[in-house]
Amino acid sequence: MGTLVQKNPHFLYSGHLDDDQFRALNSIRICRTAEADGAVYGCDKCKSTKFVFHSCGNRFCPNCQNHKTSQWLYRQKERLLPCDYFMITLTVPAELRRIPRWKRKQFFEAFFEASSNAIKELALDRLGGTPGMVGVLHTNSRKLDFHPHIHYIVPAIVLNRGENTVKKITKKFFLQQQVLANLFRGKLLSKLKELKISFPKHLYGINWQADCDLKGNGAGALEYLSRYLIKGVISQKSLSYTKDGKVRLSYIESKTNIRKNIKLTEIQFLNKLVQHVLPKGFRRVREYGFLAPAAKKTLTKVQLIFNAKPPIEPKPEAPKVICECCKKPMKMVIHKIHFQWYEERQKGRSPPEKTA
Repeated sequence: MGTLVQKNPHFLYSGHLDDDQFRALNSIRICRTAEADGAVYGCDKCKSTKFVFHSCGNRFCPNCQNHKTSQWLYRQKERLLPCDYFMITLTVPAELRRIPRWKRKQFFEAFFEASSNAIKELALDRLGGTPGMVGVLHTNSRKLDFHPHIHYIVPAIVLNRGENTVKKITKKFFLQQQVLANLFRGKLLSKLKELKISFPKHLYGINWQADCDLKGNGAGALEYLSRYLIKGVISQKSLSYTKDGKVRLSYIESKTNIRKNIKLTEIQFLNKLVQHVLPKGFRRVREYGFLAPAAKKTLTKVQLIFNAKPPIEPKPEAPKVICECCKKPMKMVIHKIHFQWYEERQKGRSPPEKTA
């Protein structure tokens, strides 16, 4: 994808991108290239050295953050409980997908607040307690259209702090979908009105969408979220070029589970891509109830009550640089250096003069 951005510098510097979009695309452009500089690794055994280009580290880049994704999934599996898990998905009508970019951060914050409060309020009313939840915001459909929705992974357990009780839900049903959708609708529109974000008034009178699906033990749902969690909105494997020079985007249609392709010009593809860049500092993953970061003691108690035994898996290790000669892990000896300097040193020549 970096090559695609490099081929279209006029798009990057067109002036139509905001700071977050420019920063994301520019990071992708230089990721693992000489422009990003790199580090030098050395082997203690054979004394050979190796230059490794720096990754950009941008959360929108499809080539970065694999290790962070593995770490997140490992932490979530450590907290699995011996119960059924539900995936609750809340989305918004098409009319609310036209919110201007400069208001997106407010809109996404309101989306999280309204949806999480709706789930907690309905669970307290119908189930007599507060659930633990992990919510992840996705902004794209499989065809890269702007389609904001939040997935919540919810264990079938509710905690009533007032009565000091914990209840396990054994039914294959968690919350009534349309009731949840109506409650979410009221809360979100009220919040948007408070934020002075305009919307069509007929949204009060139409049905919104909420899905509550049983996912078994939860590991599968976590695997699904982890594939789209830290990495960018699209995989490099799903992109290819057609004979006429267009970008082919491959995706699996959710209703039929059939793989399909769409063809786009490079500019059309980049326009679709940049609309999914999140505002700087916005957290797309949030945890609530007894799964919140501040509720570690409560979660430990719940795990003890239900005799939870998390799956035994090795903790994911950071990727290692391996020596091509003796196949042993190498150690970093220089954190940041220009590739040209390294090449000149390897050739035995003096490095070039540093220019202002």
